[in-house]
Parts: sequence; structure tokens; C-alpha cells
Amino acid sequence: MILMFNINRLHPLLVHLPIGIMFFAAVLFVFKKWKRTTIYDASISLALICALGSAVFSAITGWLLSNEGGYDTDFLFWHKWLGISTTLGIFLLLFIYKNQNISKHWSGIFFFITLVLLSLTGHYGGSLTHGSEYLFEQGNSQAFLVDAGLSLDEMPVYEQLIQPILQQKCVSCHKPSKKKGELVMSSFADLVKGGKSGAIFNSEHPQKSELLKRVLLPIGEEKHMPPKGKSQLTDDEVALLEWWIENKTCADCTVADMQNREKVEPILQKYIPTQTTLDTANLDVLTNKQFATLQAKGIQVTSASATSPLIALSLQNQNEIKRSMIKSMKPIRKNISELNLSYATVNEQLIDFISGLDNLQKLQLQHTQVSDKAISKLKNLKNLQSLNLYDTPVSDESIENLTALPILKKLYIWQSAISTEGISQLKKAKPRLEVYAGIDESIFGAVNLNPPIILADTDLFEDSLIVTLKNNLKNSVLHYTLDGSEPDSTSSIYNQAIKLTSSAMVKAIARKKGWEESETNNKQFIKIQHRIVAAKLSSPASPKYPGEGSKTLIDLQKSSIDFRNGKWLGYEGTNLTATLDLAKTDMVSSVFVSALSDPGSWIFYPKAIKVSLSQDGKDFQHANEIQIAQDHRDGTELGYFNVPFAPTESKYIRVEIKSMLKNPDWHPSPGGDSWFFIDEILVN
Repeated sequence: MILMFNINRLHPLLVHLPIGIMFFAAVLFVFKKWKRTTIYDASISLALICALGSAVFSAITGWLLSNEGGYDTDFLFWHKWLGISTTLGIFLLLFIYKNQNISKHWSGIFFFITLVLLSLTGHYGGSLTHGSEYLFEQGNSQAFLVDAGLSLDEMPVYEQLIQPILQQKCVSCHKPSKKKGELVMSSFADLVKGGKSGAIFNSEHPQKSELLKRVLLPIGEEKHMPPKGKSQLTDDEVALLEWWIENKTCADCTVADMQNREKVEPILQKYIPTQTTLDTANLDVLTNKQFATLQAKGIQVTSASATSPLIALSLQNQNEIKRSMIKSMKPIRKNISELNLSYATVNEQLIDFISGLDNLQKLQLQHTQVSDKAISKLKNLKNLQSLNLYDTPVSDESIENLTALPILKKLYIWQSAISTEGISQLKKAKPRLEVYAGIDESIFGAVNLNPPIILADTDLFEDSLIVTLKNNLKNSVLHYTLDGSEPDSTSSIYNQAIKLTSSAMVKAIARKKGWEESETNNKQFIKIQHRIVAAKLSSPASPKYPGEGSKTLIDLQKSSIDFRNGKWLGYEGTNLTATLDLAKTDMVSSVFVSALSDPGSWIFYPKAIKVSLSQDGKDFQHANEIQIAQDHRDGTELGYFNVPFAPTESKYIRVEIKSMLKNPDWHPSPGGDSWFFIDEILVN
């Protein structure tokens, strides 16, 4: 039974696979018809096979999940049989596409039929999960806002306090299209009816109410509500539910009508209605001259509409906000409803200006050095609804001032200095405030970190090079190696810039408590020990990708992954031999070749690189040869290939680059003439 439960619950995950794969196959099919080519046939066949496999597993897990009950029978009937029909449709489409004896005309028809079936299946599946009205209903984010025209005593308890809790935390699993436990919680009448276990309220003994019993169960229990992985009820919300149940679950009572109000009075105070004081009646729409003046100062301006006096200003990435810029904004300060200062240098004069923006509704201060002192000056922004303090030094000292913002609805504080305790204080003080403080581990569990970013001015250097590691998640620990070995928790900890004085393969990982260790990022840096004065090529590159001829290989200008940028030498279906001249005899011990891989564009790494050495340019002695594995690669990547050999005095180096010549069997166009691209050859 445990195994079946797990298989059932895989359906929501698996069901998205055939949808994405089928639409991808359809795009390839349209592109194939448009280009009139057969190079996509193998990819289309593979996509259809994957779509069929995932559709079969989706249908099986969906059938098992439907046996749990609690779903709208009409929606379930159509979703189930349309899903089976879609699976059969994909099977027939694959059969027709692979069968050479059937007209390809039928492929297009069955592609269309299958996509229609797939869309209808998805529609009914979405209706089961989210309700039939989900796709076209207006967002309900405003449906439960407190009526600012009412006093606290006049506030309807069910409509303004209880229903929003149930809507946000319970209705996703208990609605007409998804009746878990045969319980619907989307309306008061349905609540009173109860579910499979009977009534969910007990006014005489509220703690014995089925609803509260489920809510108060340990989160790991199977019957706990909401289920683990869903947003849980707060202590304040549980207290309000208990208070409402004690008062006979009154449908139309106001706060003044309720008994034992003193039990929840501190909580009710947090729900005191606030009213916006936004006043645009006497504001004029900005003139073209005013727009031009602001833009001339480097301030980006956008208007809500041609007739709206409210504007949004952006000073993003401004390293210095001059006095003249602030002066230019003062005449239109009442028009400013949004201000973006992300990545800008925020000074005291600017903060003083912002504190006087009476109609400011949205303020973005992410990635700035805004201080707690600055936040104290902003606490009286009476119309501010959204404040972004992501990656700022703002700390718990600002909790009181943030709480004082009267109508603040959204606060972004991830990677700020505000602690977990500070976040709890905010939520308790303002229960309706949406606080975005990062990933909720109670929902997602441990999450993988992104690998560190490896930064340097160049990949090639002659004396020394400074390399820095960066990771955007605060308090993560970065480990690195310089010898090509895989880093782990015992490797060097990054705490200052790395100075390289010799060639190195830098590999780095990120680690943080409560998170899964990141994947490894790596980057090759090469110290240039010998200048190549000339290079002779056995044959010129393709006229399509000639670069700058032999100079491309020795100019020490590393190219990007864009093979069309004119900095690569491209060779199609042929090999290359390059003879390098060092100008004088010197000790050499390795050769690096920089190459590109982009199988989607028929570009592959070389198959092999052979190096020979000579002192006179005539008699060359074999030094070493490496073979390069031709693995099945996806995407575009750069690679340095090192050919080491015993230190040898030499003046001339011959580098033979052997191409695959033909596309491999796993390629969508096997046997076609393949390319290789190179841009640098380095000698150490």
C-alpha cells in the first residue's frame, strides 16, 4: 500500500512530460516541413518514443490516483478517457511516422489530432486540480482585502477574517472539482455540510472539531492539514478559527457581535483596516519637456498611461546620484508612484528625498547599501505597498520601522541581515504582509546551491592573474582546487582573491548548511610562456569562417562561444596541420589547443591532436599525441586540450589536428561532413 501511494502521487509530476515533449516534437515537425529537410527525423522519432513512454506512465499513475476519490466525477471521466485516447494517439502517430509505406500526409493530420487531445486532457486535468473557473477567473488577490471604510467592530468575521484563511490554506484541496474527503470549503454552505467524516465543527468543544484536530496534528502525520509541502496555518490563524468556532461559526456576525473577544484582541488589532491616502485629483500629467529633462539627467521615466499623472522612475545601476538629479525630480515628486534604485549608490540626500514622496507605492532598493538608519526615515511613507530590500545590510533594527509602514503588502528581504526571529516578528505584527525571505525549506526541503561563478579578466596571462569566486547566496562556503582535482569539504576555502602564477584548472563548489552541495564549476587559465611569432597552415580555413587566417591561432585573443563572430577558424570535413615558429630555440613541454563543440551546428571537438618538434623546421620528431573522447554532447562549450611531453629544446612545433570528418552515428544527421573550430594554440 505504501508503494502504491507513492506511485499514485507521481502523476502530477509525470503528467507534464508528454505535454512538453509532444509540443517540442510538433515544433520540430513544423520546422522540418518549413525547411524541407530530413535532418530532424531522428529527433522527432526519439521525441515521440519518449512522449509515448511518459504518457503510458502518466496514464497508469493517473488511473491509480483517481481511485483515491474526492474528484468531480464529470471532470474525472473526461480527463481519464481523454488521457487514454491521447496515449493511443501518440502510439498511432509514432507508428505512422516510422512506417515508410504510409503517406507522410497522415503524420501532419495525426500530429494535429494528438495535440488537440493533449490540450483537452490538460484542460480537464487543470479543472480537476484548480477548478473549472481557474483559467478565466479574475485573480482573487483583492477578493478578501479588508474594506477600509469599515471600523474593526463593523468587520464581518467570516468574510474578512476566516474565509481568507480557508481560501489560502485549504480550498486548493477542498473545492467542487477536488473534494478531498468529500469536503468542500469554498463556501459557507459547503463548510456546514462537512465531509466524509461528518461535521468539521464542534462549537461546544472547539478543540474536538475535526478541522482543528487535523490542523493541530504533527506535520508528519498523514491526516495533518494542510498536507506537508503546503503553506501551513500560523498560530494567529489557528486562534481566529478556534474563536470563530466557539461563536457558533456565525456566517454574518461582525467583530462587535462575537463573544470572548479579549482572547484574540491582540490579533484583531493587526487587522485594523488601513486606507490609502493616494490623491491624484490635483496632479497634472507630465509634459514632454519634463520627460526630456529627466531623461537628459540619466533618469528612465515611464508612465502608467497617456492620461495618468503617476510615473515610475528608474536610477538602476547609477554609481553616483548627483544633487542635480535629485533636484530635477523634486518638481514632480507627487507624481512618483514607483522608484527603482537597484544596484545604485544610495546616499543620505536621496533617502531624505524619498521620505517625502507621498504617493510612492513601490520602492526597489535591492543590491544597495541602504542602512537601518535610512529605513527609519522611510517609515512614514503612507502609501508604500511594495518594498524590496533583497541583498541589503538592513537588519532586525528595522523591524519596528518596517512594521510601522501603514499599508505595506509585499516585503522582499531575502539575503538581507534580517534574522529568522525578525521575520517571525514581522509576520506576527502584520499577518497580511507577504514576506519574501527565500525558499521555504518546510515545503521544498534541501535545495541545491548554484555553483560559484569563476571570474577573471582573461583566460590567458603572461605574468600573473587574479581570479575571484562569487556566489550570490550569503553565508555559503566556497571550496576550490587548482590542480584539476574535484573539490570537496576538505579543499581550500575561498576567502580572498586567488593569484595564479602558473597555468591552472580552477574548480569550485558552494556549500551551505541546509542546502545540497552545488555542482562543480571549472575554468582553465593558461600562462603564456612562449610567444609564437608566426604560424603556417597546411590549408586555409573555410571561406565561411576564415577568422584572420593563421594570425587567429597566435594573437592571444580568446574567442567566445559564438562561432560566427569572426574570431574562429572553421574546417569542414578535413584535417589541419599548423607549424609554429618561436623565433628562437627554447625549452618546451606542452601545447594547448582551444576548440569549440556545438553538435547542433555540426561542430565537434577534434578527434586527436599530435605534436612534433624541430630545431631547424625540417626534421620533426614525434613528441606526443592525445585522443579526445567523442562523447554524446549537448549544447555549446569551449575546451582547452593539453598535449604534454618531455621538456625538449625546440624552435618549431608542428601541431596536427585530426577531425572526426563525419558526424557520429548518434547525431541527427549521421555521416554528414563535420566541422571543427579552433582559435588559439599555446606553447608552454
